[in-house]
Amino acid sequence: MRQFTGLEYLFINLANNLGFDKEDWDERLEIGQAVYHNNINREEILETGKEAILAAKTVRAIDAAYKGEPCNIPVMFDATASGLQILAVLSGCPDTAENVNLINVNGCQCAYNNMAETMSKFVGKRLERSVIKPPTMTFFYASTAEPQKVFGKDTHELEMFYTTLAEEFPGATDLMYLMLSFWNSKALYHQWTLPDGHVAHVPVLDKFQTKVEINELEGTTFTYQFTDNTTSTYNKPMPANIVQSIDGYVVRELRRRCNFPILSIHDCFAVLPNRVNELRYHYLKIFKELADSNLLDTIAREVSGKFIRTRKRTSKLSTLMKTAEYHIC
Repeated sequence: MRQFTGLEYLFINLANNLGFDKEDWDERLEIGQAVYHNNINREEILETGKEAILAAKTVRAIDAAYKGEPCNIPVMFDATASGLQILAVLSGCPDTAENVNLINVNGCQCAYNNMAETMSKFVGKRLERSVIKPPTMTFFYASTAEPQKVFGKDTHELEMFYTTLAEEFPGATDLMYLMLSFWNSKALYHQWTLPDGHVAHVPVLDKFQTKVEINELEGTTFTYQFTDNTTSTYNKPMPANIVQSIDGYVVRELRRRCNFPILSIHDCFAVLPNRVNELRYHYLKIFKELADSNLLDTIAREVSGKFIRTRKRTSKLSTLMKTAEYHIC
């Protein structure tokens, strides 16, 4: 994993603030330095950039660094599709891992850009990332409604959407369907243990409604809607519940291993610039450990009450992950 100085991370952060967060490290460094040193129109870019206020703060932090003053501005690094990263390591899928920067191939990857590019070839017309991202994200939480909303029901585009998913994220796609089978339709709750001993406990809730008549108001009626803890055959919450529980484990574990302050918003982490190398190192190490673990087997057994043997596409994914550069970037 390539490392940078605190000052270099400030320049990278400046480029991120200005909307260049999908570029490779060298390009971001070059852009950040060019903007700061007025090699390109600094004032206009700082006023119109993606995160103009954050960019202005980063510029002040760079000013302070050049003066030898301490920096109190955290830089933010977001995981590249953490849900898919989790599915990649659980399934041992190199193809999925490459799409989400757990394996380095040809620089910084964007899973949704890659999805849009491949599907565009299949359907013969240009599809934008903004169109592809919502149905792709929600598919891996077992949604069929959002893909149909975007591409229509029983259409060629919808068929090609599912074909593209299997092409770009084969292990993650198969695993999403497999996790649906973990659901225990006789259970009032599902429960499983994460590697740090935390127990995820998820009650099975269903929505009900009943008609209520009030005699004191001359027989006025209204519909009362409520949720209740009951058994259900509706298994779609299962993939999201499992993935999000592991997402939480990653954040907890990262905070334990890093002996410095971390601000986190889901899978986005903010630390002082001279701590980013350690943050990236520990994040990748946690995912390597997940890739080598039998966590999915354990969860399947605890949730379903049965022994379900899951099969990884490769048992050597953690070795391939040594090349990772942009897992959080």
